[in-house]
Amino acid sequence: MRTLKIQAAFHITQKQCTYYPYTKKKGLHPDNLTHFYATYDSSSILPSFIPMENDLYMLCPLTYGLTIIGCILTRGVPTFDHCGFSGVYLSLIETSLENLRKKIMTSRINRRLDTLYVHDSLTGCYNRFGLEKYGKDAFRNILANQEQAYVMFADIDDMKSINDTYGHESGDLALQFTADKLRNLFQNEAFIMRYGGDEFLVISSIPLRDTDFINTQYTIESSEKKHFKLSFSVGEVSIHHNQQLSLEEAIPLADAKMYEIKKKRLY
Repeated sequence: MRTLKIQAAFHITQKQCTYYPYTKKKGLHPDNLTHFYATYDSSSILPSFIPMENDLYMLCPLTYGLTIIGCILTRGVPTFDHCGFSGVYLSLIETSLENLRKKIMTSRINRRLDTLYVHDSLTGCYNRFGLEKYGKDAFRNILANQEQAYVMFADIDDMKSINDTYGHESGDLALQFTADKLRNLFQNEAFIMRYGGDEFLVISSIPLRDTDFINTQYTIESSEKKHFKLSFSVGEVSIHHNQQLSLEEAIPLADAKMYEIKKKRLY
């Protein structure tokens, strides 16, 4: 942390601010031969709530390393007898501002890490940690507010064939397409997670059977301009709040229905 020093002053008029460098030997020194000297519009220096009167103001930048993180603007320039005290006082302000900046940055990083912790990196859907943190609450809230919740398992058909024939990049593309399709269908009105592999779990107040997702076959273009078909097997159960079923009990029911449908398609 550098000790804060008075660096400049401004003579304020109704229309302009004149810059005066401040040195220990000469104090305010408006000599443009040896110092930078410039004139600015007053509105670019002073906040709107400060009256623009003929006066002298001191501008003290608050720096951390090479970064200016703020400034202090005071009326008048103290003598050098008071500069030591002013430097300590402003240095404390600078330290407080930097501590605040660090706390804000830490809070932002923690929020970002929390987001990464509960989301699948490939699809952006929730993962198993997200199910524990948000999925159970979503299920309870839907039952409490809508009295009926739908728990759905969606599985990509022939995922192994897509990976083997078109490559794993195409498999990743199929997973991302599925995630985007589900998000578009429910418009943030559902909890959507990648349950594992090519399986997706959806908890919603809207049944998936009322959409075109189940019986539609999509054509996907891979990065190598190859096309492959994409379809889904979906198992869906409706849970009424009077049934008093937990999410842990509802998930296997939807999973079992999904496998029944997949078997019928295979045979």
